[in-house]
Amino acid sequence: RTEVSTSEKAADKIKYDLIRGYFEKIKHSDAVLVVNPEKRGIKGYIGGNTLIEMGFGYVLNKKIYVLYPLPDLSYRAEIEAMQPIVLDGDLALMN
Repeated sequence: RTEVSTSEKAADKIKYDLIRGYFEKIKHSDAVLVVNPEKRGIKGYIGGNTLIEMGFGYVLNKKIYVLYPLPDLSYRAEIEAMQPIVLDGDLALMN
């Protein structure tokens, strides 16, 4: 696997207007489903992009579902403040 530098990732996000594109999708959705498996050794990892997408959904009064329990990260309070519904791996709990 080849690592892509942060500046290359940012260049793609700018070139393809990815952040605005995801926000448009969220605007037209009923809810936000966060799939947060273990990553970087952190169970339930939620990264920066996902956090801002959750925040955007929250501002638009969308239901926010998180597939796995919330991670222990420095910004957990911000995640909790958006009052996501934790599904504990069970998609059938979405309503």
